[in-house]
Amino acid sequence: MYRRLQLFVVQVKDDHGVGMGLGGPWALLIGADGSGSPVRNWIVDHQALAFSQSPANSEFFVIEVSKQVADKNELSLSHQHFWGQSRSLILVLVPNVDGSFCGIFSMSVSGPHSYQRIKDLGTDGINQLLEQDIPGTRQLLNDACDGDFFKYLSEAQVYKWTRDGLVERFHSDKGRVVLLGDAAHCMSSELSQGCNCAMEDCSVMDDIISEGIPVEKLAAEFSRRRYREVSSIFEFARKAVPTSKSGLVWLLVQSLMIEMLFKLVPGWPKPWRHMLFGREPYTVIVERKMFENKVCSILATGTLAGPSALLLGSGYLPAAGVIVLIWTLGFVGALWFWPSIPRSDKGKAS
Repeated sequence: MYRRLQLFVVQVKDDHGVGMGLGGPWALLIGADGSGSPVRNWIVDHQALAFSQSPANSEFFVIEVSKQVADKNELSLSHQHFWGQSRSLILVLVPNVDGSFCGIFSMSVSGPHSYQRIKDLGTDGINQLLEQDIPGTRQLLNDACDGDFFKYLSEAQVYKWTRDGLVERFHSDKGRVVLLGDAAHCMSSELSQGCNCAMEDCSVMDDIISEGIPVEKLAAEFSRRRYREVSSIFEFARKAVPTSKSGLVWLLVQSLMIEMLFKLVPGWPKPWRHMLFGREPYTVIVERKMFENKVCSILATGTLAGPSALLLGSGYLPAAGVIVLIWTLGFVGALWFWPSIPRSDKGKAS
């Protein structure tokens, strides 16, 4: 039985940037190598695997400080996180247990704080920028880069941040490769579900392995069990926060309306906001949210239709009567949709 996993460092490119593929002495390669996943990118480039992503308006390069450089320049610090006054430049530097350090330097994709514009400033210009925008980092960065931050920056490999992204399936290469965590689904930060989703991936994979499913079917089985749930979380997180003032107002109105119905109407299903950090699968939460959207749309339309009807000459009923009538029709319409929603609020996240 295949109950033991062996860790490989898989290089999809050699030192000269030439593609090497994913051949190797394994029956199943688990690509859990982060949002910038070289394994995923290789599959996307060579096996027509679609990857839908929303790039963020920032880019970064990695800072690696060896123990020798850290000791030489007397670097001894805890986790450091600097936000620039422009909010475009960010430095994160953390110590490792062996005395070395690693971190990132983040910049905007365009404008005066983009990588190319900063690089064009030269040594003196960069030092001046650091003093002005993120005070306290000029000496730190030069020490971390063995005395020359400009040289380190000039030779750095720059990567673009991804706001979110989702592959069309979690397996490829005839079932020999499966993607987990951020390699398969980069979650936007609105619901803080990236880490949770990655841990659920591991739990589901552990269940599949424990069931004794043949290794050549593991990757496809993982996709089958996880994709619908993950795609629900992905779309939910992407649309969780309104992007306009009117959208925010509507969200607040919706919340008040649904909370009122939940408290006043016996048997009204639990609002999706009450389920968000519970045990219910996200597929159920998304269905509940769609139901609530329909209910609120009907009720809001009815509320606006009453005064409009009076203005158009339908004055046989007082305004209050029209509004009550339309609200009643809206409530009946909501009950019409209600049976399509799972009635039980108990559930286990897959």
